[in-house]
Amino acid sequence: RMAWGGLFDTVHGGFSRYSVDMKWHIPHFEKMLYDNALLLKVYADAYKRTKSTSYLEVIKKTISFLKDELMCENGGFYSALDADSLDHDNQLTEGAFYVWKIEELKSLIQEDYDLFEQVFNINSYGFWEDDNYVLIQNDNLESFANKNNISLEELITKKRSWEIILKNHRNKRSKPRLDDKIITSWNAMLLSAFSHANSILNNDELTNIILKLEKFISNQLTNENFELGHTFKNNELYIDGLFEDYAFTIQAYIDLYTNTLNEAFINQAKSYTNVAF
Repeated sequence: RMAWGGLFDTVHGGFSRYSVDMKWHIPHFEKMLYDNALLLKVYADAYKRTKSTSYLEVIKKTISFLKDELMCENGGFYSALDADSLDHDNQLTEGAFYVWKIEELKSLIQEDYDLFEQVFNINSYGFWEDDNYVLIQNDNLESFANKNNISLEELITKKRSWEIILKNHRNKRSKPRLDDKIITSWNAMLLSAFSHANSILNNDELTNIILKLEKFISNQLTNENFELGHTFKNNELYIDGLFEDYAFTIQAYIDLYTNTLNEAFINQAKSYTNVAF
């Protein structure tokens, strides 16, 4: 149900921090790195067991969001995107980047609007406040395809096209502010998640992202004695590593080894373990 929207950003991917209602609809719109890392790992493991195409969609979109919005040039990942952004009146407003009005959607989706309205509940179910709607499904695509006498494949294609249209339009808006500190434990969580996801995708681009993140952790967040720092910002490492930094980094290198059988990674995990204990 989280993957159907609201809490999950179906336009570009990524999960918000939490929902304020029982149907996972209206989130606190802040997107945190650690939430997305942990949920990416969960959805990757769930896909392995179920082969659910909706889970695979969440995996791919979440990776796209993380790469586009939180990845730093050095290979590390920033902490969060703020819930607030500038609205049409140039005022900081929670959710302004993510919400939609009916007339705006009609002008963008055009002849497919009636079908779009059904799928994403541009109705009382999807209404938030101030004439704003937050996209959310409440049924699977097969059901909508049957109701509208079209094939599932055609509806999937249409949905992808709608999301590209909305993404391109939304990118013209003022984006949420970035929290640009890099936290070791959160990056290690993400390294684990990427390893799990790539065991499914086996994607060259993701492989390169994984290797770049691993090098960042081992070169920038670690000193010569395998001691970790906790926070990295402006090319400086602050605060001695906490136990959570070691725990998640050790797990990340175990996951890297499990998915590559490269012994250098398991040896790295052992070195961090020796420091932690």
